[in-house]
Amino acid sequence: MSLSIENLNIRGKRTRMLELAGMLKEAKAGNKAKLERIMARFAVQEGLRSIVVKSYMNQLIVAGLVKISEGKSRWKYNPDAEWDLFKITL
Repeated sequence: MSLSIENLNIRGKRTRMLELAGMLKEAKAGNKAKLERIMARFAVQEGLRSIVVKSYMNQLIVAGLVKISEGKSRWKYNPDAEWDLFKITL
């Protein structure tokens, strides 16, 4: 049996990223302060360091699930960027 610790970590990361995306989808949009509060709440809930949460957020931004308005400090969840394996239902 070769289910390594790395595979378990990847599964855990995916689950945590789904949770963060779900929190963002529920909030829909907001300003930088609201985004930081969501990220802090997620960090406490999951027991993660803020640098890890920031890396998750960066991946969601690069994937297009979260859109940041340039120069406005505003963000918006983009449900059009969800794909079948990452569908989030509230």
